[in-house]
Amino acid sequence: MFFCASDIGWVVGHSYIVYAPLLAGMATIVYEGLPTWPDCGVWWKIVEKYQVSRMFSAPTAIRVLKKFPTAEIRKHDLSSLEVLYLAGEPLDEPTASWVSNTLDVPVIDNYWQTESGWPIMAIARGLDDRPTRLGSPGVPMYGYNVQLLNEVRPANRVASMRKGCW
Repeated sequence: MFFCASDIGWVVGHSYIVYAPLLAGMATIVYEGLPTWPDCGVWWKIVEKYQVSRMFSAPTAIRVLKKFPTAEIRKHDLSSLEVLYLAGEPLDEPTASWVSNTLDVPVIDNYWQTESGWPIMAIARGLDDRPTRLGSPGVPMYGYNVQLLNEVRPANRVASMRKGCW
């Protein structure tokens, strides 16, 4: 069972609420509303009731939920949940660590743009099961040649462990 807690109007929303789960032969859940209404356990009630195995959301929603007691999450049976995917903005390491520890599942951050149609950087779980690094969106996805470039001289690639732009 797949649960995408995004707005269905966003590319991620209709792609991951409607098309992707059905193409993969999975059931999907359509949920309209906030992660805190009628209470901060609404998503976890859905995970428990429908035995959700994969969930997709945005870091902002997780940061909102982080303000509530973790007991509100842990009182639900989340044993069916295998992985949480997050995208839409950078996922900071403290938030990634908090949600991974609270849910006891791997958190897979991914970076993409509406125009790209699918992730540019991520960990392709099931194809590439390398460990995730909290605070990192992963590695270039198939079809992308991502390089870190020097901000001053964009033609020059940046050495490993240095800052730059891409």
